Amino acid sequence: MSARSRRHSDGGARLRFALALLIFVPVMALVFRDGVMGNLLMALRAATAEGTVHLLSGIGIDAARQATAVFHPTGFGIEISRGCTGFVGCALLVVAVSTYPADPRARWIGLLFCPVAFLVVNFLRLTHLFYVGVYHPSLFHVAHAVVWQGVMVITVIALWICRGPRSGSAAELFPGRRRWIPITYLGESRCR
Repeated sequence: MSARSRRHSDGGARLRFALALLIFVPVMALVFRDGVMGNLLMALRAATAEGTVHLLSGIGIDAARQATAVFHPTGFGIEISRGCTGFVGCALLVVAVSTYPADPRARWIGLLFCPVAFLVVNFLRLTHLFYVGVYHPSLFHVAHAVVWQGVMVITVIALWICRGPRSGSAAELFPGRRRWIPITYLGESRCR
């Protein structure tokens, strides 16, 4: 395949990737609601709450679940909402990894690894937030609204970037640009 036809096919793949991400946001806004996905979301919320209780018990923190809420004997509790399940982050990773131009093996590895890794981080987040709420309640809002929101966004980006070997180097991803250190480093690195 000539360099020109490869750039043309890569351009089409990048366009598909960009369109998939642009379509993702309004579709999520329409379907990620109790009125549309009510039973699935309720089951997912309850399963997330149950998993959080098991993790908390594993590290020696008393917790009990009632429906989608997790409580401590002191009275502190958290409600596992739709956003606490990790569904949107996993869905975004699936869309990003499956539509990004890469070789099929790397794509399958990313599709298997990224959502699982994101859910692990999400359970760590819920466990930490519960711990903070019980033992340092004055820090709960900052931990929830600032620290962990940022960590979850960075986690999605990091998992997408480090999902495995790509089909090309930074020079192939950004044709016509000089090879400068940040792009060259990101394009040629292999996260394993």
